[in-house]
Amino acid sequence: MRSKILNLSVWAVLAIPTTGVQAQLPPQLEADRLLQKAAAAMEKKRGDRQHYIDITYDLENARETGAPMPTNFSYHLGIAALRAGAIRTSLEALGDYLKEQGTKAKYYKEALSAYSTAETRAQALKSITRSFGNRLEWHSDYRGEFFGEIKDRVTGLIWQACSSRDNWTGWECSGPGTTKSWPESVAEADRLSNRTGKRWRLPTKGELEALATHLPEQLIAGNPGAWIWTNEKREYWVGRNDYYMKAYVVSEYGVKFNQQSSDSFDRDSEWYFRFVRSE
Repeated sequence: MRSKILNLSVWAVLAIPTTGVQAQLPPQLEADRLLQKAAAAMEKKRGDRQHYIDITYDLENARETGAPMPTNFSYHLGIAALRAGAIRTSLEALGDYLKEQGTKAKYYKEALSAYSTAETRAQALKSITRSFGNRLEWHSDYRGEFFGEIKDRVTGLIWQACSSRDNWTGWECSGPGTTKSWPESVAEADRLSNRTGKRWRLPTKGELEALATHLPEQLIAGNPGAWIWTNEKREYWVGRNDYYMKAYVVSEYGVKFNQQSSDSFDRDSEWYFRFVRSE
């Protein structure tokens, strides 16, 4: 069955050279390859955000070849970007689709509904941004999208926006997030580092203190009262308005929001984590 994303009259299958390096395709064929890849991925209908981030990149790369795009391309890009949490891209693509195709567009109602959703989520992002003050800012990718990272302008550190990366929806921290033991959290940071090529790690108590002082409430609302692991073993505490963070450890300890009393935990206890990295 032909995918709804594609409207291809020709698909060339090229053999991979024996050297293991794929031959560079002409723009139209490269665009078709990326569109076919994105179409197959969309049909899987997976729920994780990274799945749709990859689809969004493939669709944008197809467009950047300069080859003509299918009639409903902007709609499918907008939907993929919305599911990826790429709000700016979603608004632009869906807006283009509605302006170009008008009320007779094949997916007019769906596009209009998705555009309204993207606008609502964009307003949620703006609300968080206004709370950053002069200390924090969104850390965007090379396309200007925000995929759950914030930057401390003073320290230069890049933080996960929520207590676990899977908890960032693209416009808010949602749900309880993920809990792991201290060794599992360290291993998760290593896996994320290997997957992204960036050195993610658990923060020190001082780094977490600095973040707590300036972190908007919207980015800790997903796990109030929950402990977050640090990479240090010493007792420490700090308060920010109504939210309190403490690291109080027997072997390795965590930091707790919205509670003034301290507890100690064995490293095998399961708590939240928020990774940090350098630029």
